[in-house]
Amino acid sequence: MSTLIQMYVPGTPVSFRAKRDLVHAWRQKVGDVARKLVAEPIEEDDLVVRITHFYRCPPRCDADNMSKPICDALSRIAYFDDRQIVECTSRRIPLGRAFRLGGMPHELAVALCEGDEFVYIQISRARMESWHIWNPQPALAWT
Repeated sequence: MSTLIQMYVPGTPVSFRAKRDLVHAWRQKVGDVARKLVAEPIEEDDLVVRITHFYRCPPRCDADNMSKPICDALSRIAYFDDRQIVECTSRRIPLGRAFRLGGMPHELAVALCEGDEFVYIQISRARMESWHIWNPQPALAWT
């Protein structure tokens, strides 16, 4: 999977169910970071978005609820429409615990060393082989 965009947004993500002004402020913050990094929106379809929230205090929102405001904020900046996304994963990792990350970008290592809460967002092309959900072999005939 080839990474097209990666970014780091300082702060705590907001659930799409939060108060409207909080969601708006968070979307604005994500959009501001993206505008500094992205010259043109990605035109191709079949994008994968991975969102990782590195946190200090227990988060107030569910991991799955933090993705919608982020994906919406990136529309028309990182990609034209969030319908281009075929896969979106979100997870949370506590900063106070030991964890292992291999092959991380320098900027991610710096953000981790600073120790402040942030969200890491990675947008990649989907791999076609990851789309196999079932075995497409023909059914066996009973005799």
